Amino acid sequence: MNLPRPGRRVTLLVWLVVALGLVAGIVSNGLIGMTLFELNREQLRLMEQESRLEQASQRLRRLGQEAQSGIRGLLQLDLAPATPDFPADEFARTLAEFRQPAPIPEKTALVGETEAAAGRLQELWQQAANWRGKYAGVYEDHQQKRTLNRVRDNLHQLRAALETFEGHQRLQEAQQFRRWRRSGDAEAATLATAILAEQSRPWTRVLNEVKTELVDLSRLVEMLAGESQLDQLADLRDNQLKPGLERLEGQLAVLRSAGQLGARELSPAAIESLKTALFGTGYAILKEYQTVRPGTGGLFQLAHNRLVLLREREALQAAALETYQRLEAIHPQMTALTRERGREVAEEAERSLLQSSRNLLLLSLLTLGGFLGLGVLITRMARQSYAQLDALNHSLEEKVAERTALLEAKNQELIRTQEELVRQEQLAAVGSLAAGVAHEINNPAAIIRGNGEVLRRRLAVGGAGAEEIGEILKQTERISRITQGLLVFAREQALQQKEVPLHPLLDDILAQAPHQTPIGRVEVVRRFREDLPALTGDREKLRQVFTNLVLNALQAMDGAGTLTVATRLRGDMVEVGVADTGPGIPPEVKAKIFNPFFTTKRSGTGLGLSVSYGIVQALGGSIEVESARGGGSVFTVRLPVGGNRGEHQE
Repeated sequence: MNLPRPGRRVTLLVWLVVALGLVAGIVSNGLIGMTLFELNREQLRLMEQESRLEQASQRLRRLGQEAQSGIRGLLQLDLAPATPDFPADEFARTLAEFRQPAPIPEKTALVGETEAAAGRLQELWQQAANWRGKYAGVYEDHQQKRTLNRVRDNLHQLRAALETFEGHQRLQEAQQFRRWRRSGDAEAATLATAILAEQSRPWTRVLNEVKTELVDLSRLVEMLAGESQLDQLADLRDNQLKPGLERLEGQLAVLRSAGQLGARELSPAAIESLKTALFGTGYAILKEYQTVRPGTGGLFQLAHNRLVLLREREALQAAALETYQRLEAIHPQMTALTRERGREVAEEAERSLLQSSRNLLLLSLLTLGGFLGLGVLITRMARQSYAQLDALNHSLEEKVAERTALLEAKNQELIRTQEELVRQEQLAAVGSLAAGVAHEINNPAAIIRGNGEVLRRRLAVGGAGAEEIGEILKQTERISRITQGLLVFAREQALQQKEVPLHPLLDDILAQAPHQTPIGRVEVVRRFREDLPALTGDREKLRQVFTNLVLNALQAMDGAGTLTVATRLRGDMVEVGVADTGPGIPPEVKAKIFNPFFTTKRSGTGLGLSVSYGIVQALGGSIEVESARGGGSVFTVRLPVGGNRGEHQE
């Protein structure tokens, strides 16, 4: 039927209210959807970038290790086979991935440091290859002792010539003694005088000095060949070998001037050959400086070159290690930058969601205000209309109230969604931080532990430094336990669902407890329900939970008290109570005990109860604690008899 004019106005206003509600819903849902879409797209981009940087960092670390190993191989003293070529192409591809654009301005400096470290490794590789080429000749000569044997031959020839000369002298003396024995009295006296005069001449003493000098020179030659300090070489050359050779030349000159040596016996040419073998071809003796300037070749130059090359080798090894450590240090910095960007995005997401919530609340208030205004207008118009319009107005008011309630419900749902997103983001950040810290600590801790073991094997038992090394290894083991706890906390609980008899498991834990913490005068009481059904769950995860609770209770009593372990069945839930008579837990501490990283122990990590809480939740159960100051504590674990059938089950 045709409505009067006020009725048509009411109808139009009703449609206006409906349209306003639809527009408000579309706009609010659109704003939330666009915000979530943009945040999700940014998060996916950051995840992809972090994954790419992580893969590139791992490759860069591997290439750095290969480069360090290759340089070490080139610098082997025994010249064993080594990798000849530097992996330049792989380094270039990895650095190209680091240089890809990313919304992290600080990354440019790190990329520059990475390129510089890679270039330095390639430079050190080439220097190591050049060192190997120079060392090969010195190593071969040193191993085969060619130059040393040449010097030894010269000394041997001099000693042989001296022995021949002494033999001739002894033969002449023997002939004179023979003549003396066969001669008459008058001739015997003359011969005896001549023999005594011959033996008392100075050259006989000089002959003994020559023998001693040759022995000393042989000793000095062996010292020169085996010398391990550069600064000792010059002292051997100028203060021992040079004076010794000069004394030998002077002694031979005395023998020669006394007419005891012929032109070819212990000749100056033989001494010169020895000097050349020692100091090299073209050597020069600088009188004004009392030193020898070495020539080409010679034992001194060989020993000098070998020690110089060994010093260069040590410098190259140290530079390679320092460069590799620089390359290693870049990885955590790059990861930290990416994570910092992730935190910024999370904060931006929180701000965006908060702003969207404010906008939605404002829009809801405006819509509600519009609804109320239209309601008032409709009410005024309805008073002037017929009874039919009165009924229509009543229906319209119901729709307005329903739409208002719907918008308020959506607003509450949006706020709850926002809070859940923020909580999940915070938990994910804590887990990621825990895993990252554990991963970054494990590598240097493993290096410290490995080097500590090497030092402990080198040090004598009970010797100096042994106690300090033991303490280092003990503290390193503690670091490993802490990082293992961090990894367990960060890792999602994966459950092996099997049937687990609870009482044997608890008996085993109580039997092992004295091996893990001092039990002292603690009395252990078992209150087990006899017909308790077996649980369906992960045996090792349950062992971890109850072991942690039992050890905490024993430690709280400090060696004196009563530990009570009880089992009960309530409906389809099994309850396990662990009670102690310790000092209890203060209320301000009780509220935090399940928080990760919270602990009141000096050596604890604060992860035991938080990890246990996560395991029990993953099994579909719960943990509750009752405690009062001075009245002990009771931890109650509730678990379903049939086990958890959720998404964590394997």
